[in-house]
Amino acid sequence: MLRHIMTVYTMNKENVAWAKFSTLCIMQNKNGAVMGSGDYQNRPFATEISEIIAETIRVELDEDIMRSLLFAIAGDGSADICMVETEQM
Repeated sequence: MLRHIMTVYTMNKENVAWAKFSTLCIMQNKNGAVMGSGDYQNRPFATEISEIIAETIRVELDEDIMRSLLFAIAGDGSADICMVETEQM
């Protein structure tokens, strides 16, 4: 199960398409990493793991913010690829 979690985490970090999860699991099996049966090598399972990872990170971040006396929120002013930056007056 840890290999599945690490695979999903890496996919999220590297922005890899979910359609690649099954293929990555098959490749890891061929390279000797036991990934289990096909029940745990599909997109819904990867999505569920991703949601659990995101929730865990969110809870940890919320706890850190609540314990902090001060915090800042910074945003960059760069425009998105498909959006024109707008400024609020």
